Order: sequence, then C-alpha cells, then structure tokens
Amino acid sequence: MRHAIVNREILASSLSPNRSSLCSYFASAGGRQGSVGGVDLFLAKRTDTSADFTNPTVVPNVNSGNVDRNATITGDQKALYFFSDRDGVNRIYRSTLSGGTFSAGQPVNLGGGTDTSDSNPVLSSNDLTLFFASQRTGSQGFDIYVATRSNPFVDFGTPTNMGDVAAINGPDDESPSWLSPDGCRLYLHSERAVDGGTHAIWVATRPH
Repeated sequence: MRHAIVNREILASSLSPNRSSLCSYFASAGGRQGSVGGVDLFLAKRTDTSADFTNPTVVPNVNSGNVDRNATITGDQKALYFFSDRDGVNRIYRSTLSGGTFSAGQPVNLGGGTDTSDSNPVLSSNDLTLFFASQRTGSQGFDIYVATRSNPFVDFGTPTNMGDVAAINGPDDESPSWLSPDGCRLYLHSERAVDGGTHAIWVATRPH
C-alpha cells in the first residue's frame, strides 16, 4: 500500500473514529498546496480500508496562518477539535460542520486563565469526554487532564489532572494521543525514562 502523498511533513494525524477509518486529519508544515501558512490541518480520504488515501486537501475555514494541529473528530464527524496558537498561547478550538464545510473554530471553555497553554485534544466518540495536555497550575510540566459533560450542547466541567485520579501523570511531560472507541484504552506520549530512553508511547486501560 502506498502512502507517499500523505506522509510528507506530517506532524500529527488522526483517523475518523469509526470502524471504516476512511478519513485522516493531519497537520503539515511542508508548504502543501492550499496551505495558509505555519502549520495547517489537512484531510485525506479513501474509499475503503484497502485503498490508498487521496491527495490531501486543506481543511477550509479552520486554519489561521499560525500553528493549527492535532485534530480529533467526533463519532458523528460533525465537530472537529484541534489546538492553535493563533491568540498567542495554545488553546483548544471546536469547529462544527454545516453544509459540508467546517466553521471557523471557536475556543473551548476549559477555564485555567488567559495564559494557560492547552493542547493535544483527544475526544471520546460521544463528544462527552475530552483529554488534553496542559501546563496549568498544579501541573508538572505538561500533564494530561480530563473534562466531562452531560451532553454535547453544554460546556465541559472543570478539568481534572489525571495524576490525581489514575496516577497517569509523572514528573515529566505527558500528552494524550488516542482513545479507543469504547473509551477503555488511552494511548499517551510520555518523556518518563524507560529502557534507557526518554520518549515512549504508553497505554492506560480501564474495565468496560
């Protein structure tokens, strides 16, 4: 299977959260056609899981000309979450689908103050649980936080440091990477030392 047209200068990518995985959202700093500037979000599609992805296209309306990356999409594929430094500090944004096009992203209210750096959003398939990395007060560098809500039409509640509830965070930087569709496996990147290295992918699990 060939992926050369997708893999050039990719910084972060995610597949659509369903069994078909026919869409891939990713960030690229490689000056691709349609790029707004800085780091932009692109979309590549395929007709089935054995087919190649199509030539990627920039996601309209979402990119700012600054850093826009680490997109994660809801299970119904109608809302796209990503982080951007367009306002001078990393914040998480939400863009909604209307008429086949995503809207310009709006900041997600996660508290923490105007200078809080939030990034690397990972969303549950039902749009009710959001994991993200943050340097907000109480963190040891970048820590993983989780925020929940009762339905997709209200704000998320106050985020909780995952080191307080599941001992996921250590003394080094951590950030979430992917959540399984059933919400029982969270993959994360950590700089904690392991096997003589300083970077590794870990997985945290919980019962069904």
